[in-house]
Amino acid sequence: MKTQFDKDPEHLKMRVTRSFDAPQALVWKAWTTAEILELWWAPKPFKAKSASMDFSEGGSWHYCMLGPNGEAFWGLTVYEHIDAMQSFSGLDYFCDENAVPIASLPATQ
Repeated sequence: MKTQFDKDPEHLKMRVTRSFDAPQALVWKAWTTAEILELWWAPKPFKAKSASMDFSEGGSWHYCMLGPNGEAFWGLTVYEHIDAMQSFSGLDYFCDENAVPIASLPATQ
């Protein structure tokens, strides 16, 4: 596995590129299937749980990261562009349990 970080602090941007020693279809499935994302998305000791997922342009993934002491942190990814089996982009928000973004917290692209 190879990870590359390209930083642009002047514009508050960072691009992370990661290569995996695995079949492309398997890596794609790991990012686009809720049940598989739940297995690895949250940092330990948290666990991810999907509320809903529509992996399509304009669709979204609404999820929760559950902490070991009952903490619940909700997130929402809205998919903007999908180039099947190659890449996808979108916006990721902190949100509430109803998938309403929290305006006072930043979103990431």
